[in-house]
Amino acid sequence: MSASTSTTTSLSAGVSDRRLTAIGAVLALGALITLLDTTIVNVALHRLQTGFGSSVADTQWVATGYLLAFVAVIPVSGRLSERIGSRTSWMLALATFLAGSVLCGVAGSLPELIAYRVLQGIGGGMVIPVAMGLMTQAAGKERVERAMLAVALPAALGPILGSVLGGVIVESWNWHWIFLVNVPVCLVALGLGHFVLPRVPGQRDKRFDTLGFALLTPGVVAVAFGVGKSAEGKGFAAANVWASLTAGVILLGLFTRHSRRSADTALIDIRVFARKSFGIGSLVTFVSGFSL
Repeated sequence: MSASTSTTTSLSAGVSDRRLTAIGAVLALGALITLLDTTIVNVALHRLQTGFGSSVADTQWVATGYLLAFVAVIPVSGRLSERIGSRTSWMLALATFLAGSVLCGVAGSLPELIAYRVLQGIGGGMVIPVAMGLMTQAAGKERVERAMLAVALPAALGPILGSVLGGVIVESWNWHWIFLVNVPVCLVALGLGHFVLPRVPGQRDKRFDTLGFALLTPGVVAVAFGVGKSAEGKGFAAANVWASLTAGVILLGLFTRHSRRSADTALIDIRVFARKSFGIGSLVTFVSGFSL
């Protein structure tokens, strides 16, 4: 039995069903508020454009910057959890998202807002992967399927509710509240998380996969950028779209080759996608995200 498996088994054995429900509620709250921001800003883009006197293309980076940062940090979230512990990683990720939200709410120019949105996306992108790992450790093998609903439900509802909530805020208040609305929710989640989430020790002896990071993260960002830009102008026929998608696919292909050769130390072990349940689940998630 590996050290990580032993840690997961001992942790889940000490977590009652009632405590597991509380852990799931806290993690769901963090996941929901970060996923709301993937769409909540979209309905405020016109207000931001007129407020800053900027072009549509420049204002769009308020949304694009967040999404690119959001997907860029997902591959390294697991390694961060392994090094400093899942609970600490989750708290750090949500605190980063909170800091970005506050700074976005007080931004005085469009470049400032875009920069703060990137910071917000870095924190938001780590919350869900870390939450899934923490929930798996707390639930154990026997309860993992039920426990994953705590993260799956916000993932499905967050982007949808974001558009509705964004419209209400823009109609009722000014655009600053699009970001400041996150503050009380994050504070509550962090406060509850401090008392509810189990402490999981880190493993500092593992080597970081630098080559995998250099291939996977730019590859994911390039694909996300290409898909995002396909909604504009010429769609997938646009040069920047297909060039970005091509570069992303090449980098992901190189990472796949690297992961197969160094599965035990790779940033992500791609062999897990060969498992039927995991592979199909990932495909459904991809198609859902692509459609959104």
